[in-house]
Amino acid sequence: MARFYSNENIALQLVMELRRLGHDVLTSLDAGNANSAVPDSEVLAFATAEGPSLLLAAVEEFAAQKEAADRNDNDDGDPCGAPAK
Repeated sequence: MARFYSNENIALQLVMELRRLGHDVLTSLDAGNANSAVPDSEVLAFATAEGPSLLLAAVEEFAAQKEAADRNDNDDGDPCGAPAK
């Protein structure tokens, strides 16, 4: 089965159903991060370090952060992302 890390925006019913189906779900409460206003970047870093997939409700925010990080990692000065020659 799959492993998941769920942030505070995921409904408890979904967490419980995933667990009922045999999935390993770690919540932000389980991890000691609930109601702590942990920045999204830290939630993503935690989930990446722990290895599970990340469940979240604000997908667009994380997608934008991932795209920005990818651009910074591959920035060769070309704003279009063309490969360096």
